[in-house]
Amino acid sequence: MKTTGSPAPAAMCAALLLMVACGCSQGGAIADNAPAATSSAQPAPPTAGASTVSSRAALLSFAARIGVTCEIAKDRKDLDCIGGRPEVGDYAQVDLRPGCSDSSSFGIAKRSLELRDKISPLDTRTIAKLDRGTPVCIQAIGSAGGKPFYYYVTAIQADFVPACSGNHECVAAGMHWAVAKHRPPCRPDRVSDSPGDCASGWIWADDVARL
Repeated sequence: MKTTGSPAPAAMCAALLLMVACGCSQGGAIADNAPAATSSAQPAPPTAGASTVSSRAALLSFAARIGVTCEIAKDRKDLDCIGGRPEVGDYAQVDLRPGCSDSSSFGIAKRSLELRDKISPLDTRTIAKLDRGTPVCIQAIGSAGGKPFYYYVTAIQADFVPACSGNHECVAAGMHWAVAKHRPPCRPDRVSDSPGDCASGWIWADDVARL
């Protein structure tokens, strides 16, 4: 006896096969038209953390060059730097300000003075001698009890110091290398790239008049 309300098995199979075929065809079309996963990918922009690490590395390199030791501060953002001999209590906290630019601090030598290779008492030799009135840019400050005692400075031409314009005390009298050797003229904008071309070293803070 036949039931009139149910489709024939052959018809059901045909319908199922048709549905499967349509589904596969549509899926293939979607896959073919979809862009590659990497086609629109862009390089990730530098993060603030990466920039901080790069800046910190530059400061550490500068500190090592001028004879200062640093540790990463507890806040993980800044550096705690010292110069001298902390084991005997003869040291200073050092604030690093590498480079010579319009935003740098400037001064002039109040008397003839010597640029030393390291902060006292670790200094062992004289890099150069400066005449009275020679302009300098200040790249590091060594302080004790909140008072500056040492400056790490670079001798530069008066033309590069805005505060020297019209200042009769800022005469750029002269700089004399302790070891005679040919060097290109010092350019303040290249102090970080070619530090050996510019006479730089540690002096007593009281020997400089800030501009």
